[in-house]
Amino acid sequence: MLKIYLTKEVRLHFWDSRLKVPNVSTIHNHPWDFTSLVLKGELCNILYQEVEGEKCNYEKALIRCGEQAATMEAPIRVQLKEVSRVTYGKGEYYSELAEKLHESCPKDSAITIVERYPKQDPDHASVFWPIGTNWVNATPRTATREEIDMVLENAKS
Repeated sequence: MLKIYLTKEVRLHFWDSRLKVPNVSTIHNHPWDFTSLVLKGELCNILYQEVEGEKCNYEKALIRCGEQAATMEAPIRVQLKEVSRVTYGKGEYYSELAEKLHESCPKDSAITIVERYPKQDPDHASVFWPIGTNWVNATPRTATREEIDMVLENAKS
């Protein structure tokens, strides 16, 4: 996604799969609660829960968020279970608590505005990735002029 900070707490997100880091680890939680409004398109929010069991299917690690993103500890194996899947369309809001494990699955050219409500530890979150694969980081970077033009063109349609 391309994100633009409107304030420290409010971001505008332009979703385009062409900007996605290949094989990025997408199941995560946040160091903040948030509310999101879908301005254009659709976004599916999938919630997960760690469950007791011997059939571990994901690795989990604590990470430092942001431009210096990195794992902070050795990963552990856990079992995740999908608990809900809801699709939100234009004009719909959804909120998530910081500790909730989720995965955002937007349609290309979706646009959302997110308001974040920081918690005590604003720099750490957990990420999950399938066992047998590696954690793939999505460290923020500056968008190129071509990427910005591509996203803006999609936003018009």
